[in-house]
Amino acid sequence: TNGSDYNAYFNDTNTGASVIVDFDNVGDGTMEGGKVRIEGRIGTSNSWTALGIDHLITSNEWNSPTKVATVNIAEADIENLTEFGHGKVIYFRAYNLDVADNLSTLPSSESISLTIDILSPSLISITSSSNDGHYKEGQSFILEANFNDGDGDTDVDDQVSLVNNATLDLTMSVGASAQSITAITNNATGTVTYTVGSGADHYSPSKVIVTGVAISVADKLRDNAGNIVGTAGATVISVVGITNLDVGHSIYADGWSPAAPEISSVTTNVNPVSGYWNADNTTAVFVVTLVNDPSMLGGKVTVLARTGANNYAAIGSGPHDPVTTNQSNGTENVSITITETHLLAIT
Repeated sequence: TNGSDYNAYFNDTNTGASVIVDFDNVGDGTMEGGKVRIEGRIGTSNSWTALGIDHLITSNEWNSPTKVATVNIAEADIENLTEFGHGKVIYFRAYNLDVADNLSTLPSSESISLTIDILSPSLISITSSSNDGHYKEGQSFILEANFNDGDGDTDVDDQVSLVNNATLDLTMSVGASAQSITAITNNATGTVTYTVGSGADHYSPSKVIVTGVAISVADKLRDNAGNIVGTAGATVISVVGITNLDVGHSIYADGWSPAAPEISSVTTNVNPVSGYWNADNTTAVFVVTLVNDPSMLGGKVTVLARTGANNYAAIGSGPHDPVTTNQSNGTENVSITITETHLLAIT
């Protein structure tokens, strides 16, 4: 009661238990003004213990057609049972006491039980099922938030659920906003797909990591028994100590499209004449200056050419060597040499 009422479990949020007893199924008038006693034990070998004081049957309960009493058991009475602990089972039974305090000859059958589950899983890692690599604008990769209760295996005790339409929001080192996992139901993993957007917010020279995790509404991430995942009343789940995405993965995001470079000069060899390619020339050196753009670090510069109104096409044996730091910030030029063979192949 007073927490998450998961009928099969007694969890860490519960402040007690409510036991519903049919106290009069044979029309026994002596139960008017009588009582109901609830006993409990952990497991099947411990002694039965009365839980709290006997419940006095109220006039409403006596006059109801169902003759049902609701007996509230305090958390302390349950936790004081011998061998109370995570993973154990609480059994309940009931006795009737009539108005003269005569105890029923037999108790109810042991048909009511609750499994004690007072440990909740924690966020242990952020992983991905996507391939390592560089993702450009419009491309997508998957983020996975993984939970475990710390016992070394993966089972139902690791499973969590988002309840009441709550979301689990992952803030990354890239992206203009958090990525929301909108549904987890009895699962140890929640997933969301991130699509690389456009601009500097969607670029990082480092591997992508998750920098923050939050629940949209406090206490709405629960395990199968109803325990709160994270800190009660808090919306933030710490990422300190978890295995982040950059461990075992090399995923980069770059939605920052570079500006066009400036061709500072084109110089031919052997009797060079400015503005001309002549019969003596065998190479042309293109000097290119990049606009300051960190996303160009490690990128490539390619020369495209055409004659007349034909379409531009890449020339040379391939892109230039990867751009250095000084070249990416524009303090050094990029020099590309194109040979006679490639120049004469321009259409």
